[in-house]
Amino acid sequence: KQWYQRRVHGECYLQLHAAMAQTIFLLYFACLISCISSLPPNYDDIEMSIDQPKNEKVDISQSNPNSNAIHIAHNNPVGSDITIKQTKPYNTSVHISLNVGSDSKVKVEMTDAVNAALHISFNGMTNEVG
Repeated sequence: KQWYQRRVHGECYLQLHAAMAQTIFLLYFACLISCISSLPPNYDDIEMSIDQPKNEKVDISQSNPNSNAIHIAHNNPVGSDITIKQTKPYNTSVHISLNVGSDSKVKVEMTDAVNAALHISFNGMTNEVG
């Protein structure tokens, strides 16, 4: 009888701990979901690769972008102007690549940037009007 009472009390003790563990897990999971759902919205990454654009105008303006990437690649551009403006970007990257073209202008403005990267690559570009 004494062994039976210990076993019954021991099982109740284990069941109580299992119930507490489940409750703690559910509370932790609920907190995690609320933290994830409260993150600020993010801009979609922008990918604009164009082969032989003529008078292509790119104008991107973003306020408070968070963890996004902008990649613009023009191959043989003629008169293609690119303007990018970001206000308070956080953890963003901008990459602009112009290859063997002419008469194209690039303007990038990043205000109050935190952990941001800018890479501009001109390969064989000229100022000649084609």
